[in-house]
Amino acid sequence: INYISPKSFLETSVSSLDLCWNQLESFPDLRTLHLSLTFLDVCRNKITTVPSSALQGLRLKSLDLSNNDISEFPDLSYIADSLTVLDLSYNPIHNIKPEFLARLVNLERLYLENTRLTVVPDFSLLPIPNAMKELHLSRNQITSFPPRVLKTLSHLTELFIAHNQLESVPQSSLTGLSTLDSLDLSHNRLSHLPDIRAVQYSLTFLDVSHNDLSRLAESDLPGLVSLMNKLDYLVVKDAHLRTIGDMRSVVHPESDLHLDMSGNNNLVCDCRVAWLK
Repeated sequence: INYISPKSFLETSVSSLDLCWNQLESFPDLRTLHLSLTFLDVCRNKITTVPSSALQGLRLKSLDLSNNDISEFPDLSYIADSLTVLDLSYNPIHNIKPEFLARLVNLERLYLENTRLTVVPDFSLLPIPNAMKELHLSRNQITSFPPRVLKTLSHLTELFIAHNQLESVPQSSLTGLSTLDSLDLSHNRLSHLPDIRAVQYSLTFLDVSHNDLSRLAESDLPGLVSLMNKLDYLVVKDAHLRTIGDMRSVVHPESDLHLDMSGNNNLVCDCRVAWLK
């Protein structure tokens, strides 16, 4: 399919429409389905733009635009009140205007994987409260995590920034994420553990695998004492660890912590790791 006429769905009622894996070059005009359509999947086509006019009157809850040729984050004003899931992964978007994000107050899950982003998007204009719970930014080219760009995401529970080029994550970058449960920073260029004091009372899963950490010690992770009382999983696989400090002061003997340090083949076994026995 390479074209869908605006009259294709006249006098029909369709709640879910899957147009994935076609040859569409333009976003289909589906306004005749404005009373029924809630789920739309147009992934893996050749769409380059999403005209805001094509969304007028629709009440979409879920929109999958992944794997197209969209270079600009679309203006989704017409469906902002209803949209809860948006997938724009694998599009050459590069950057996103904060004012476009600010309209998505009911969005719960946003997927922006492999969109060639170089900086964490700015959500600071998004009103509080908002519904954002999951933010997927993995497999980009992100080198910068500016302070407070996520400060309005007070209900965010999962943040994925794996497979990027981050060298550090300042405490201020996580400010406002008071309900963050899972943080994936694996496959970056971190030389030291992130400052997680802003999320130390909510975080239960932290993955910093495949970085260049060299060591794991209490002094390297501000807020570690409070974090270890809550954390269930700490994953530090293949992180080039050479030494591990004495963590007995922060890991309770009856803790249920799952600590995965597999693949650190350069780990030096000496008295500094004797506490692990």
